[in-house]
Amino acid sequence: MIGSSDEVGLAVAVRSWVEQQLRPQGFALPLIKRISLVVVGLLRAESAKRGDLILAIERLKVSSAQPESVGRRIARTLDDPRLEPERVLPYILPGQMRILLAEVLDEHTRSESDPQHAQRFPLLRVVIDESTKLAEVHLLVAGLAYQGIVIPLAIRVWKQNVSLAPEDYRAHLASLLSSVEEILPPVLRSHILLLADRAYGRPDFIDLVDALGWRYVIRLQGQTLIKCSDGATAAARTFAPRKGSVWCSGFNPDSWPTAVAAFKNAGWRACQFVAAWASEADEPWLLVTNLPATKERFLDYASRWAIERTFLAWKSHGWDIESLQMNSPSRLGRYLVAIALATIWTLACGVAHTIKLIEDRLARRQEVRRAVVQLRLPFAEADRRPWIGKFSLLTWGRHVLHQAACQVSCPTLCWSLPDWHAPVWSIHAQQLLATSP
Repeated sequence: MIGSSDEVGLAVAVRSWVEQQLRPQGFALPLIKRISLVVVGLLRAESAKRGDLILAIERLKVSSAQPESVGRRIARTLDDPRLEPERVLPYILPGQMRILLAEVLDEHTRSESDPQHAQRFPLLRVVIDESTKLAEVHLLVAGLAYQGIVIPLAIRVWKQNVSLAPEDYRAHLASLLSSVEEILPPVLRSHILLLADRAYGRPDFIDLVDALGWRYVIRLQGQTLIKCSDGATAAARTFAPRKGSVWCSGFNPDSWPTAVAAFKNAGWRACQFVAAWASEADEPWLLVTNLPATKERFLDYASRWAIERTFLAWKSHGWDIESLQMNSPSRLGRYLVAIALATIWTLACGVAHTIKLIEDRLARRQEVRRAVVQLRLPFAEADRRPWIGKFSLLTWGRHVLHQAACQVSCPTLCWSLPDWHAPVWSIHAQQLLATSP
């Protein structure tokens, strides 16, 4: 669903959107106005610093209040406990996810008549990872992978460099995963594939994921013990001992044993296992999964990288939370709620813009014209990405939002995201333009 409103400014559109999500849940109108103000500021500001936020809001003429008053409103928003991520995101996002995933839901409805529906329906890739704001705040985030970025769904924060008791950390993980399940449409919850780095390659985490009925591909530590079908056990690292090594069903000779379990010290967990060491990599990928142990698992795990792009947009190359003079986990967590909402709006704007760019490029292909073509130099390394694909969808969205006349009109937005099962945007753009000049 692509839409724009030339007669409604960005601020009015954002406030209407937030109010539509939160007002039915009993959130007070003054709080809705304040959080909307912060989101609008983030969409137009150069960074998340309060000064940049105030300047962006002032330029949009959202409020007649003086800058000092706007600054106090922002401070009150970040001090409001009603905006804790675990409290407010499960209210805001479920309805929005039904819109963002409309294409997937339609596909699901059409395929339900297929007897093999559950096995054939493509999986939604949920990524979980952790990061930090300098040495001050620890971030735990889970979200949906989409064309090279991750759409944030659940956030937890705590003090960095402060040891959490194991039960407290497990409670954070369980709460995070439960929030993701609550936010996603119920009919899609059985079609989730969780992707996680080796920090999560532990039996207690596997148990959490199994309890939800999700599929998973999770990286392991090299010393994790693997049991094979012939009863032999070996450390995971021994299955890919050198660059170029690959171990997985469908690749190894049929006479080789297959991996059937992992985590000996925890009493074993039934699972599959794949391993590969790419020639250009410093370490192998050692992956445990409850899906068939085929080479496709490496492609699945590669999608995990998308969360790094989202963290990059938050921490330095976008909203630059690293530069914030904010060391309180609770205040930063509330700010990240607004940043998560701004991320979704920026993505919707970026997708709408790139759809138009692709359409224009393909339309020009139909034009009859003469052109001078420069031959490629024989020694030049070809960058096959089209110009459109050299910038992420979030970068395109921020570019449009910064250039548009947002005071009087809201940029075109694409809320029903297309091509959920496409690769990263740079490759997808290349595929879309494969037949264009």
